Amino acid sequence: MYRELAALILEGKYEEVAKGLKEQLEAQLPAHQKNKAPALLKKLGEHFLLEGKPEQAIGRWRVECFNHFTFIRHGKEIDSMQWKRKKAEELFLFLLLQPNYRATKEAVAEILFYCDDTGQISNQLYVIIHHVKQTLHKYLHIPKGIAIKNGMIQLDEDMIDYVDAEKYITLVRVGNQLWAAYPDLSVTLYDEAQQLYGVLAPALHYLDWLDQYRKDMLLKQTGILKRLGSYYAAAGSFEKAEPYFLEWVHLSPYEEELTRSCSSYT
Repeated sequence: MYRELAALILEGKYEEVAKGLKEQLEAQLPAHQKNKAPALLKKLGEHFLLEGKPEQAIGRWRVECFNHFTFIRHGKEIDSMQWKRKKAEELFLFLLLQPNYRATKEAVAEILFYCDDTGQISNQLYVIIHHVKQTLHKYLHIPKGIAIKNGMIQLDEDMIDYVDAEKYITLVRVGNQLWAAYPDLSVTLYDEAQQLYGVLAPALHYLDWLDQYRKDMLLKQTGILKRLGSYYAAAGSFEKAEPYFLEWVHLSPYEEELTRSCSSYT
């Protein structure tokens, strides 16, 4: 049942997921907890947004930020866009990692120039946006890939199928929400997420905001590895638990909690 629900989530069939979970909730929750079912289903409806419907993804680019910075469409990969301005590439990546691929001018000014007064850097900002637009047109064949309107800098959502970092965060978030009631389903989602993980845009260096973003993602990854390892170890499946603990060691070799967790199962 859990694997079926996980497959439906990844396919974007959220109505079927909600129906299946509703049936499970009604069948399994004790009478005094049945009133929690509507709230849980509401949260699922708010957050289940992974890849969209297949027909909507036609012509869109899949963006892979983990371990490289690559764009994929119909089997074609582009991983060597030439950026004349480093800040243009930085802006593009920053927007890709924001909800709905947009941010305020003030937020962008703070990230790119450490300045929240857009008046001081207005010309520079418009030049960078123009260069992003030219680069997206040249390499991705998107003529209007970025725009600025009503104080917001926005990428064209229609050009993007999904961003792997966005999908990773969604899988982890939904897994966290389901953990208490449906750990088996969470484990399936966590395992899908941990396979996506890698160093975010490794070619970009010395960017404070990106370094912090990487640290946040590392905390998410070690968190789900801990849950995956502990889940299988508690079930007596030590062979399944071991790879997750080993990866946890690789990512956080000096974490005290890791030593305690591993020793408790030896």
